[in-house]
Amino acid sequence: MHSSWCLRLARRWIRLSERFDRPAGDAFCPSGMLILAVMCFLGNTLLQPAKQGGGVCVMRVSMLRSRWAAIGAAVAVSLGAGAVWFAEAASPATPASFVSVVPCRLADSRPGSNNIGFRNTSIAQGEEVSFAVWGTNGNCTIPTSATGIAANVTAVGATVSGFVTVFPADAPRPLTSNLNTSPGAAPTPNQVTVGLSAAGAIKVFNSSGIVDVIVDIVGFYQAAVPGPVGPTGPTGSSGPTGPSGPTGLSGLTGASGLRGLSAWDTIPTGRTVTGVDGFSGQYPGTVGQYFLPVHLPAKMPVPITTDTLVNFAADSYAVTPENDAACTGTAAAPTAPPGMVCIYAYFVATGSASITGQASANLSDSAFFVSWTPSADQLMSFFFSWAYTAP
Repeated sequence: MHSSWCLRLARRWIRLSERFDRPAGDAFCPSGMLILAVMCFLGNTLLQPAKQGGGVCVMRVSMLRSRWAAIGAAVAVSLGAGAVWFAEAASPATPASFVSVVPCRLADSRPGSNNIGFRNTSIAQGEEVSFAVWGTNGNCTIPTSATGIAANVTAVGATVSGFVTVFPADAPRPLTSNLNTSPGAAPTPNQVTVGLSAAGAIKVFNSSGIVDVIVDIVGFYQAAVPGPVGPTGPTGSSGPTGPSGPTGLSGLTGASGLRGLSAWDTIPTGRTVTGVDGFSGQYPGTVGQYFLPVHLPAKMPVPITTDTLVNFAADSYAVTPENDAACTGTAAAPTAPPGMVCIYAYFVATGSASITGQASANLSDSAFFVSWTPSADQLMSFFFSWAYTAP
């Protein structure tokens, strides 16, 4: 029912266009038919031009089983002098760059002095004529890299109303028109953009009567070539610090450390033990010599029985005159040669005194002495670090 309504509406529109839209002698459908065609397409009816004759636009109505069946591809619409034409869409286009040229005439089919190119006779009804574009043809020289051309195509001397179609020479002729012709009309030009065949040629088709065709090229298209990669831009500013990630897995348990020493153990050969000690107080000068015992954490493998093996390292204090060059560590990192005790002073507040290291006669395997003799009653403060290495 819907398609019958659409057909009746189409007939009424044609009768109205005969009265108002179409100039005398124009055999093509009025431009308003585009709206009707879309309406009928959505209503399960496809209108397409079938033929022209008797000054009337004759439409063929094809019923479709479904709205989208048998369409297959998008419908391309070409408008010219009030005509609506439907054709299957071409394959997807590839990117191309346009190159303009000084306008040149590829072909002029008129005979005599006007003729340019190989064709010097009019194009007959239903005839398709191939024109080579690549190379030098007519007054044009077009490179073989061209994939299409932009041209002005002019129809001259048509004997009846009709149309001209321009298309790639190796493609099926589309149901479109590039020029609409009328007998007695002035030369009819139109701008045409058309792809080239694989051999670089186009075809021109004439629908009715005879007509001469002029093709003037104003530019060509060739495949676009990407430009070189540009220089790297400046490094952007750092973004904000992201949130902390989850806590990682616990690492492997490390190797067990050395066993601690007790007072009854013997210090292993080559092992260094260290410590810190000191004294502070009021010391009368009449007492004579004072002793501070310093105990090692374990026993020495070889007892120290001579004072020459217990010495202060070189420092800037006058009260520690021993300055043993064998003691090469520091107060913060004390060291000692094997079998020797080295003492490193790091705080001294005293008057006139002499502070030395001494062996312990009674505790020669587990302790040593620091001794001092004040020259007068005075307040003394003295702190040091020490080191011993078992031989």
